Amino acid sequence: MAKALGLDDYLHGLKNQDRGILAKAISLIESSKSEDQLLAKKLLAQLVKARTKSFRIGITGIPGAGKSTFINQLGSLYCDHEFLTAVLTIDPSSTKSGGSILGDKTRMQELSFRTNAFIRPSPSLGHLGGVAARTRETILLCEAFGFERILIESVGVGQSEQEISSLCDLTILLSISGAGDDLQGIKRGLLEAADWILVNKADGENLARAEKTKQELLMALKILKHEDVVVDCVSSLKKDHVAAVYHRLEDYFHKNKKEIADRRRKQNIHWFEKLVEQELLFQFRNNKDLQDKIQKIKDEILSGAHPLNKIMDLKLN
Repeated sequence: MAKALGLDDYLHGLKNQDRGILAKAISLIESSKSEDQLLAKKLLAQLVKARTKSFRIGITGIPGAGKSTFINQLGSLYCDHEFLTAVLTIDPSSTKSGGSILGDKTRMQELSFRTNAFIRPSPSLGHLGGVAARTRETILLCEAFGFERILIESVGVGQSEQEISSLCDLTILLSISGAGDDLQGIKRGLLEAADWILVNKADGENLARAEKTKQELLMALKILKHEDVVVDCVSSLKKDHVAAVYHRLEDYFHKNKKEIADRRRKQNIHWFEKLVEQELLFQFRNNKDLQDKIQKIKDEILSGAHPLNKIMDLKLN
């Protein structure tokens, strides 16, 4: 039986860019076991001291917008420019089994063979907001490892995805035309969360429709008073289109470092609030007396009691 890794093992492995240790560290922070959570907290506390030059880019959009293809091309371009590139993809979990397909890596074949790329799919496990419950912590691990560009692909389920903007330096919303009511799948919250909207698959017969969708989006943003959001057409299949995106992203990163630093500080407040919620939930679930009381109430509900009546019997203090 393999010896369990300790704090020093994780720290040494990350410092020496051991990908096996990175994968195990991500599994550690995603674990629900109390002993793993304790070790994870100690590990993360050590990593916040590290300085990083990373650029966090969020990619979101409705299903079928071509997020995986776009990331495959953009990530490969970052690798071509010798950036250590991490791709964190979030897959929706089954509400019945809790399982996920985690198939994004198979849709990024070119990128998956790059030696300076790392692709990590994670299940959402029912976490709302388009990201997984530990995406922020995974980003921190990747930065400690030395990844300079981190691409985060959200679930792609619509308006619940605003949280991705709370952990990225820039958020790209991928849209498409010709999918019925073009703007119906893109709700107000997601439009407001985006820094840059790209109408994807703008090639061939779709080009005219993509331009029409672009104008519709610009009108919607004007109504919402978010006219600072840039809207462009792009085809992930055209290397010059993706190259233009790459250069614009890098230009933004180098010219807006102060703004990015300010954004991250504000994001840390949001992160802290989430950590408080997670800690309270952890303590709640590990309070045996309280869990025994809850199970007793559940049994009473199964016997006919009403939840609204029984909640009054539950004392949390």
